[in-house]
Amino acid sequence: MDMDIDFRQDPALPERIARFYGDYQGTYRSRRGQVQADLFRAGRMLVAYIGFAEGLDPEAATDTYLNELQSIAKKLGFENKLRLVYA
Repeated sequence: MDMDIDFRQDPALPERIARFYGDYQGTYRSRRGQVQADLFRAGRMLVAYIGFAEGLDPEAATDTYLNELQSIAKKLGFENKLRLVYA
């Protein structure tokens, strides 16, 4: 994985939540913490549940994240199989 991308397992993510969404792959955090995405394998797709920092209007986010999520998906074997869900 690209060392500049913060992508790792989040031990605080309750197992019961992970089971509901699919096979938990890890959590991505943008450089300045404006964007977080929990990634789950759901069938043949990788689903990123994206949230923004508390109080931050998503349109005001300046951290880039889409290319990084696509890079993670590719490295996990889900090239062109990434679905984004904004929370």
